[in-house]
Amino acid sequence: MRVTAARPKKSKTVVREEDLIGKVLRYDAAHGVAIVTLSAPANVGDHVRIGVGKKSFVQFIESLAVNQLAVECAGSGRIAAMRVDHPVEVGATIVREPPL
Repeated sequence: MRVTAARPKKSKTVVREEDLIGKVLRYDAAHGVAIVTLSAPANVGDHVRIGVGKKSFVQFIESLAVNQLAVECAGSGRIAAMRVDHPVEVGATIVREPPL
């Protein structure tokens, strides 16, 4: 009989409901734009974390567009385009971060 040490459980990142802004629906690599569905309002100038775990990064929202028109803010329930600095995966979460 072989005895092995118990492996530590992987910690899961817990996202608070009030910090969740939305999820990525699509990513356009040619333009560096993520198409997102918003579950909370998002504003130009917000700091957000995109992704989960080690594949996440903090992003400053520089531009938002709704129906191909540039906007300063996009409300909950809208589908918006957001320019991103790094490639993102479909389904990645977008979480509001405190300002740096």
